[in-house]
Amino acid sequence: MARMPNKRLFALWGAAVGAAGVFVLDLVTPPQVVVASLYILPMIALVWWGKRRGMYLGAIVCAGLILLGYALVPIQQVMLYALLNRLMIIAVLFVFAIAMGRRIHSHRELRRQYGRIKHTFDERDSALEVLVAQQRKSELENTQLLERLAQAEESRAQAK
Repeated sequence: MARMPNKRLFALWGAAVGAAGVFVLDLVTPPQVVVASLYILPMIALVWWGKRRGMYLGAIVCAGLILLGYALVPIQQVMLYALLNRLMIIAVLFVFAIAMGRRIHSHRELRRQYGRIKHTFDERDSALEVLVAQQRKSELENTQLLERLAQAEESRAQAK
């Protein structure tokens, strides 16, 4: 049976290829077109990677690619509002990275707390099982003692 690829590895490679693809697309389009906003797609892929530092690193790499794409535009085509658009997109990427980084941290913390609670309930259940087994054993012993007592009284009544 074929093994499914690891989704985290796929997400990491998808983010890298996506960022490279957006960078190439950014280079071939005129500076007036805001292609840099597509860098949000590799950032979404990094959410599936599940690493908070990966989100921040991804935002830094995407911001660097955005600025590099702007720097590689011929000087006669450079426009002030194209730079402002790119700076706003960088701000959006960092806000997205911070929000998703917190989401990843919260998700990891919830899973850790769930594990602790599950472990506590499992311990409680096993302790209850031991107590129930001890109670059944005590009830069986009590029943046996009552039967012996009844037999002893019968034999004493017959002996009289």
